[in-house]
Amino acid sequence: SRSQMSSQRQVGLTENLTRMSEPSNVLHQTLGELSTQADLLENIWKLENIFQNHSNWLQRLEIRIKGLEVELRDIQANSLHSEGYLVQLDDRLSSFSTSAGRNLTVLSVEVARTSRWLRDHDVLLR
Repeated sequence: SRSQMSSQRQVGLTENLTRMSEPSNVLHQTLGELSTQADLLENIWKLENIFQNHSNWLQRLEIRIKGLEVELRDIQANSLHSEGYLVQLDDRLSSFSTSAGRNLTVLSVEVARTSRWLRDHDVLLR
């Protein structure tokens, strides 16, 4: 009877231990899930920080690109102005060259006429 009682106690203790271990197993499983969820949340926060950093970086890049676009438009406008000035300079140089050519021709004619006149006077003086 003692062994029967001991055996019953042993069965009862085993059942109690089994019942007690079930919540413990559930607790371990829940803690594992919470740990996994915490890791997941931490990874989500890390990703969010990475995306925020990339977003900030892209915004700064966009601002710099817009600044470069403004500078490029200014350079293009200055280039057009410079081209206009070069066209005017070319026109003036062409006009100057034409005028200088005419003046040189007139001067050449005058030098030739003066040279003939001096020769004629030299002949008369001799």
